[in-house]
Amino acid sequence: MGQCMHIVCGPPGVGKSFVARVIGEKSGGTVLSTEQIRDECSGDVTPNSDRIQTYRELYRQASEQLADGQDVILDGEFRTENHRSEAAVIGCGRDVSVHFVRVRCRGDIARERLRKRDGLSKAGVDVYEQIKNEFEPLTRVHSSIDNSGFKRETKREVGRLPGI
Repeated sequence: MGQCMHIVCGPPGVGKSFVARVIGEKSGGTVLSTEQIRDECSGDVTPNSDRIQTYRELYRQASEQLADGQDVILDGEFRTENHRSEAAVIGCGRDVSVHFVRVRCRGDIARERLRKRDGLSKAGVDVYEQIKNEFEPLTRVHSSIDNSGFKRETKREVGRLPGI
């Protein structure tokens, strides 16, 4: 099997980071997270410039990892088709198999997860609602993971993804 890049997307609280980590464990790939990059790059920036800077750095790191022959898992909202296209170009330009993974979760569970987070994420329920409403439909070929249940069920679903 050739080199792979998984792009894990969805609103906050649905379990993207958990799914990305499981993909990384099963594939041996490197997980790159927008949340981690945002924390490393934070400064006096506006939310919009912060998002642009974060994704730009994510794409730069992904390009480096792919150039080194590593499989890559991108963990982020990717709420717009534009962000998804930019990410896909990185892989397609290198003859890397690109797989989109849309993580879903029942709204009540996502809201409860966000309420229980203590400093793990800057996103709260209000941000979840906003991004859920702004999330553009994923029209390209993708896999969907329902992360509403037990972790073992999610891990089983991840094991069936392309490129794993």
